[in-house]
Amino acid sequence: MSKSHILSESEEKPSSPENDISKSMGSTVVKGAAWGTLATIARISSALLVLPVLARYLLPEEFGIVQIGMPVVLFLMLFNDFGFGPALVRAKSVTNNAWSSVFWVNISIGILMTITMYAMSGPIANWYKVPEAKPILEALSLILVLSCVTITPAAMLQRKMRFDILSMTEVISIGAGICVAFYGAINGYGAWALVGQQVTMFALKAVFMLALSFPPVSFVIDRGELKSLLGFSSHMMASRVLNFFSRNIDNIVIGRVLGAAALGYYSIAYRILLLPVEVFAWGLSQVLMPAMSKFQDDKGRMRAATLRTYRLISVFTFPLMAGISILAEPIIVFFLGERMANAAIVLQIIAPVGAIQSITSTQGAMYMALGRADILSKLSLLGLIAMTISTLIGAQWGLVGISWAYLILVVVMTPLTFLPLFKLLEMPISTAFNAIKTPLISTLIMTAILVAIHLQTPVGNVSNFVKLLILVPIGGIIYIASAAILDRPIVKEVFGLVDEIRKK
Repeated sequence: MSKSHILSESEEKPSSPENDISKSMGSTVVKGAAWGTLATIARISSALLVLPVLARYLLPEEFGIVQIGMPVVLFLMLFNDFGFGPALVRAKSVTNNAWSSVFWVNISIGILMTITMYAMSGPIANWYKVPEAKPILEALSLILVLSCVTITPAAMLQRKMRFDILSMTEVISIGAGICVAFYGAINGYGAWALVGQQVTMFALKAVFMLALSFPPVSFVIDRGELKSLLGFSSHMMASRVLNFFSRNIDNIVIGRVLGAAALGYYSIAYRILLLPVEVFAWGLSQVLMPAMSKFQDDKGRMRAATLRTYRLISVFTFPLMAGISILAEPIIVFFLGERMANAAIVLQIIAPVGAIQSITSTQGAMYMALGRADILSKLSLLGLIAMTISTLIGAQWGLVGISWAYLILVVVMTPLTFLPLFKLLEMPISTAFNAIKTPLISTLIMTAILVAIHLQTPVGNVSNFVKLLILVPIGGIIYIASAAILDRPIVKEVFGLVDEIRKK
């Protein structure tokens, strides 16, 4: 079987300029990823350590109450920079007046959004028929102004490729938030433990980023500078708003139609689903956008970087999400407790979405680096329409119906979202598929064997802990062995990457 080499389109010429540039860019990205590992550990701790503890102290309804409030907060946060943050990162040069103008505009927007959120808290709680959500929403409004403070400092750090500061800030903020959440949950504060976690995280991020980035800010607002950034930022804003509704229409329908408890189960499953996306895609996208923007006119370099990104992400996320889908019930019950068992069927259905979205989540950074945020906004509109229709159809069969509708939609829509990107990069679909072929086939082999073991042997009847203890290492061995047989260089590449990150 032929091996799939993706560092360039002509791997048989290892000394080609495209290969050399790819390695140079790869070194930059790896250096950023090395620091990003710290933030990744913090994210994993937040999800894997906090959630099991909180699930034993908080009721599903309490998770649901906060989940009712968070979509509103996240929606308003879409407007916290009007797309100026990414525009600053992507711009070839930025004046001091531009930095100052964006900073003060963002602060003004944050204050306005906090006031708006506070005023809307009562009507929103009444619409959801959950009056106890009103004070939760009022407290969460503080996040809005705090998030606006971080926009300009974060853009400055990204332009300077100072991912060490970004990562350390996130680690400290998440760690402090975890402590607050634990304290609140253990001492009976209920949903307020989750509110305290969020406010603490955003407050510390604002303080540290502002103190460590040193943006050249003065009391200046230059309309000309803002206008020069507005073309790119307007498409970014459109894409953000549309993506928000696309990502949250399921939460809105579940909260309104099925209630807070059902939304709590769904949100728990969705948090686990997002793990690979957060760990392997969102963090990498933060590095990719500024790195790829530096050679936005060189399609060869971008093509090589894109393929290597797909390859390395899929190596980790494909088997991880397949394993989570197969072992959803023992994972939920063992780590979160019996009362969260209803989340298992949802997780089992939507877990494959995490594998797919770990790849698709990099599209935003790539379209932005190419200066085609307009395409991103059009795809977002298409996604919103499709997600709304599929969710409303799925709701006829309850939580399970919505979960299946979500999975089917993602499988059908994903190829369509890649076509414009591949055209811009002048890259055939077959080339992109070759980048993920080995991880995909190895994952399918692992899945088939694990399902057979689970259904046809006594392993299916043992306790959840023993089941995980047996099947997780077996799955890992099968996957690594399959990948090594199909494409030995991919194993060497992964271990080489890990070693490079460790050294940096």
